[in-house]
Amino acid sequence: MNMNDSLECALCEERPGVVYCSCKEQFCEGCFSQKHLKRRPDHRRGGTSKTESFWTRVVGRFSGKTGIADIEYQASEFREDQRAKWFGLRILDQGNHRVSTIVETPRYRDLMDYSLHHNKNSPKTQFPSITSFVGLTGAGKSLLIRTLLYHAREPQESDLFEAPIPGQTSGSSAMISTTGEVNLYPEPSSFGTETPIFFADCEGLMGTEPVAAKHQNDWVTAAGTRKYEIRITMDRRDAVKALYPRLLYIFSDVICYVTSDHKSWADLAVRLMEWSKVGAQNTINQCSLPALIIILNAPKIENENWISGNYNAATADFFQAVDEEIRENNMLRELARQHGVKTMSDLFARSFSSVYLHYVPLMGLGRLGTSAEIYN
Repeated sequence: MNMNDSLECALCEERPGVVYCSCKEQFCEGCFSQKHLKRRPDHRRGGTSKTESFWTRVVGRFSGKTGIADIEYQASEFREDQRAKWFGLRILDQGNHRVSTIVETPRYRDLMDYSLHHNKNSPKTQFPSITSFVGLTGAGKSLLIRTLLYHAREPQESDLFEAPIPGQTSGSSAMISTTGEVNLYPEPSSFGTETPIFFADCEGLMGTEPVAAKHQNDWVTAAGTRKYEIRITMDRRDAVKALYPRLLYIFSDVICYVTSDHKSWADLAVRLMEWSKVGAQNTINQCSLPALIIILNAPKIENENWISGNYNAATADFFQAVDEEIRENNMLRELARQHGVKTMSDLFARSFSSVYLHYVPLMGLGRLGTSAEIYN
């Protein structure tokens, strides 16, 4: 059933049916909350046609399709997305040995130039800010960036700014990583202002060879690229685990670590400290520490307290759950000894200016997993 705000309420047949229910009917707000939910307490609120249309654009028309035409279309999208490439690892075979090289494109420089000349009122002095999205493969980093980008622009502006290519949700490609290397995207509402924001989409940890890799080779030889040879042998996983974190930690004002597993918070804490350790201990002359946002994205758990007026509830639960690790984990215990701290909160404060956990409910799970609040 297609959403249509012009339809009448299925109960009173007088007011517009602006509330979409999980039973596929549409109701006015009064009938839905005061009558329908009392009769059918197991039903849940969905979004309006506006929110459903927004989510369709975010997910992408071809994210769940696997036909030949759809696959060819997505391949062309990946080729276009090469323009967003910022830096990444390339391995070249030279005789009997392999040479690891970091390739940097002029993406950041070009975006800043565009921002400076975005319109006649764009300030000539700007202070850019980078927010980096990192985490395990399949956690939803690219989709979160797409959501933020589409939320910041009007539908008619959809072709003016790039966005990450959404991953497949079915078929064999759904099991493969999507993004390769590190891509950089401008945030539309701040572009051309004194403080433009850029989103860095980092290749996922522990993933496979990305789908994008099959279609993205031209960026390596594009005009303006710079290549830096690495003296040690490094493969793709090494780069994602150690090299990219070091670079992103240095340049980022905010780091968003995306995860969907609420049962492995202890492992997450260890991984985050290892991740930040790579950057923090190899950085000099860094004026300020980056902020950390842990995004618990679509976990198979529902907790209304995490979306209540207490914005620190989820963060407090996280630190309470992982506090024991500072005594049980050898690496964390040694870090705590070096810094003279006794809690995980204090240990995180040595690498990040602030820590906040943000909860995104799983669509379709319980009462919170709807698109009704997508614009809030």
